[in-house]
Amino acid sequence: MIATTRNYLYRSVVTLVTAVFVAACGGSSGLGLAGIGGSGFVASGSISGFGSVIVNGVKFDTSSATFDIDGAPGTQNDLSIGMRVFVDGVINNDGASGTATHIRYSMDLQGPVTMLSNIDPLINNGETRTFKALGVTVEVNLISTHFEISNAMNIPAGTTFDFYGTAEGLKNNNHVVVNGFFDEQGVLHADRIELRRIIFDAPTSTISIKGRISALNNTIFNLNIINNTSIKVDATASPVIEGLTNGLENGAFVEVKGVFDPVTNTITASKIKAENNVLNNNSKASIEGIVSGFNGLAKNFMVDGFTVDASGAGANLLPANITLRNGLRVEVEGPVINGVLQATTVRMRAGEAKVHASVLNSPLAGNDSFTVEPVSGQAITITTTQSTEYNNVPGKVLTAGDFLRIRGFENAAGGVTATRITKRTTNEDVIVEGAVTAGNANSTNITVLGITMNIDANTTQFKDINNGILTQQQFFDAGHALTGISRVKLRDRINNSGGASTPPDGIADDIELEN
Repeated sequence: MIATTRNYLYRSVVTLVTAVFVAACGGSSGLGLAGIGGSGFVASGSISGFGSVIVNGVKFDTSSATFDIDGAPGTQNDLSIGMRVFVDGVINNDGASGTATHIRYSMDLQGPVTMLSNIDPLINNGETRTFKALGVTVEVNLISTHFEISNAMNIPAGTTFDFYGTAEGLKNNNHVVVNGFFDEQGVLHADRIELRRIIFDAPTSTISIKGRISALNNTIFNLNIINNTSIKVDATASPVIEGLTNGLENGAFVEVKGVFDPVTNTITASKIKAENNVLNNNSKASIEGIVSGFNGLAKNFMVDGFTVDASGAGANLLPANITLRNGLRVEVEGPVINGVLQATTVRMRAGEAKVHASVLNSPLAGNDSFTVEPVSGQAITITTTQSTEYNNVPGKVLTAGDFLRIRGFENAAGGVTATRITKRTTNEDVIVEGAVTAGNANSTNITVLGITMNIDANTTQFKDINNGILTQQQFFDAGHALTGISRVKLRDRINNSGGASTPPDGIADDIELEN
């Protein structure tokens, strides 16, 4: 199922931590490939669509491709939306299509859900949840994380698995597979979560995690993972050893599979595989991931664990007003020279603009834009691209009245270029999030993304970045809402009174600072 996220010293520390983290935790895709690419085109990113396979906005013909699914031969039928893959192949002159010769997939993490956060409207407005899995912090997002149920694990028909945790949904002690991107703090932002078992069964449930070997004592060692945590690994049962020329040794970065005893915090290994992802010299590569270690375009930084030099991308930042920084999700594209991706283009992949609203005018045949109406009589133009990901929108067909959650970035035309579009089955709260363009301490309305909502002195709540309550005077006087700079979320609730559902009325119930 699919549910539809300094100062110099600090930057120096982040850069160092990132380098250690990538080495220790497989910040790249964790496919265990010693030398990726070398000719033609290579892409690394999440699958956003099928009809062939779409990765980083390129539709790859897979009719002659071979597939490696977590170390075993497979087919395209083994792939799903949100899986992170490497694609080797060639790209056509249009930049939007190509031919894949080989596609490789590996899970980023597999294990039991623990320490799951409650859904609380005061925590990230109920749009994100976090949990631990084998010591790794995982963040799931209401809009962008895909939820699926394994077809191979005899999970009862009708089981619900979703963001909310209702019925059998995401719960503590679920056995899950996670695909996503690590940020500079070591948080795994999940693009996809697959339910393997409703209840994690320690003696029989396989886990998978990546880290670096330390304190090796014959066949017993510690696997160092995120944030200086570690798990004991017992390899005395002669597990399969793959890619370790010298056998087990301290400092080797590996993926460990096996069974996990949560009482003793020990993995009994069934397979230990070397992980050593390096980009070979290549005419062109495309990497999706979260920026870390950033200290300027020409200062090598990291995207998904790969080193990037973006000094040549100044004229090709998309959108043009993008300000690169740690934590942004981007796609970088360009040639690879001496293992460094020389980015000629940097595209924002998630975007910080959000619109939750109903379709007003659906796109015409051959038209890549449509409008939504957050407030009666006021519309926002939504532009789509080859890279736009559609969730729960069969055939990408939209009709007037469909309620959508849209994420993207503000464009020069004053609308939003969508990176993700998710169709909902029922109407929800209207949300408009972007740069504030009008409003002050005495205003009776506020404008974001060209949409003006009214302010009710008695009912509208103003909130700071930590969701603390402010007066309207405090909100503006403290410089929270800087015109054209601050990102603000307007929420018009579908139900203001706790009674029957009522349509949004164009009055902002919440005005929240987001950055």
